[in-house]
Amino acid sequence: MLSLTAETREAWALFAKKFGAEHICTGETNRNKNNDSVIYDHRGTLVILDLVVTMDSEGGTSQTRVYAALSAKKTFGFKIYASNFLERVANLFGAQNVGIGDEAFDKKFIVKTNDVKNVRLFLSNPNVRRLIWSVLPNGLFSPTFEADWKKGETEVVSINQPGVVTDVERLELMFQLIVETIDHLIAGGLVSGNSQTSDRNS
Repeated sequence: MLSLTAETREAWALFAKKFGAEHICTGETNRNKNNDSVIYDHRGTLVILDLVVTMDSEGGTSQTRVYAALSAKKTFGFKIYASNFLERVANLFGAQNVGIGDEAFDKKFIVKTNDVKNVRLFLSNPNVRRLIWSVLPNGLFSPTFEADWKKGETEVVSINQPGVVTDVERLELMFQLIVETIDHLIAGGLVSGNSQTSDRNS
């Protein structure tokens, strides 16, 4: 099991208290088998903060992840990241960049999707766009905001930030974006909530 540093654990505990979530320390639960986590119950859907570590021949890299498991009512997916971030997965969903009609947003972000109509509807929500502006800054190590669902299956919507995030305000914005996404997608009939955690770690 991976344990967080004392500094990170303290920051996550502070965030959990401020946001009304539960801080789970490694070894206290089997709900998350990887590391410490923060778990927030949003209307029956669990929103989870954890740290994902990927090992390779050159060592390991870490990502701070905020995610929620949702059951898809139709096949729908997207990936959003800052426009100057090097694309790591070519031709995601076999689709080109999608403009949503907001000139500033379209210039700032790359949007990939398999469902242009529904992603434009999703991004027509001004609060979603505001939170994306706050959570996905420019830079080589920009976060990604993504989901990929197949009808009838349960998968996660997630924000993946390279490195370890300890800034409480930033963690709160990441949670707010996932919560806003859950509400919008459920209201639009694209997904249903799922109170079970996902075993996906990347």
